[in-house]
Amino acid sequence: MDWFRVYHGISTDPKLHRAARMAKVSRGLMLGAWIACLEHASQQKTRGDVSDLDADTLAFMIDQKPAVARRILDAFEACGMIEHGLIRAWTKRQRESDNVAKRVRAHRIRNSKSLKNQETEGGCNVTGTVTPAVTCNAPDTDTESETESTPPSPLTSFGDLPPREGGAHASAPDGAPADSETGTGPPSKPARKSGSANGSRLPPDWQPSEDGLRFAASVGLPPDRVRLEAERFRDYWIAQTGARARKRDWAATWRNWCRKAADDLRRNRAPPGQPGSVLEAYRMASRLNPGIEDDDPVEHGPLQALPG
Repeated sequence: MDWFRVYHGISTDPKLHRAARMAKVSRGLMLGAWIACLEHASQQKTRGDVSDLDADTLAFMIDQKPAVARRILDAFEACGMIEHGLIRAWTKRQRESDNVAKRVRAHRIRNSKSLKNQETEGGCNVTGTVTPAVTCNAPDTDTESETESTPPSPLTSFGDLPPREGGAHASAPDGAPADSETGTGPPSKPARKSGSANGSRLPPDWQPSEDGLRFAASVGLPPDRVRLEAERFRDYWIAQTGARARKRDWAATWRNWCRKAADDLRRNRAPPGQPGSVLEAYRMASRLNPGIEDDDPVEHGPLQALPG
């Protein structure tokens, strides 16, 4: 399939606005990033899968820096819009019946079986006239083969559950905060599936593989930094609890961790002759202003411009 569904209300979904505030970006940028995630998920062999969508790829799609794309992906996960590398509620919003080619094949198989049954039972009636073959056209849309008592809620495009019969949304449980825009609490969590679909926890004795070490070196991490990041990675994920601690592809999670560590390393390295931090810049400037104390950067007013 080369298309996917987008429902009314996507631009005003409160969950999208909440994610934008978490990522510290505009709602318009967050909406564009979500559409990019849906497009990426629609093109995968397993539709809805975004486990291989990293910050660099998303940054290219939305024309932003990788650090911004990383904050956006983290916000999507924190808001429950992406879970275990999958777009939440994808199968509810993107129906299998949308696949026209698959639906036509199924129709042809049913038609073929019908003709074979007629041949087995006898193709002629008692008057001697030939029984006409049963032919019909496969429906082009699911409106001919499916009926819907209630239109789907636009909020479920971001993982919320569909409204109850009659259009009323589920009310918030006792003690749960109500949504400021919809007046409803957070949706109930879907039933947990067994097996590998939900991923697995990181083994306590995890070590990066040879491919993982080569990848870390390829993004610019020196060997001592790779060892440090491996220890941080293991301690961080072992300490996590709940669904966040389970991943479907730990190798991909390690690669994303290395990319972020390499970005942080490059960002913290200063060019020759330039300060490497705000504190170092202040100290350099204070040397140009002998009357300013290091522990009182505000009282003495603006500093002189740095050379170069």
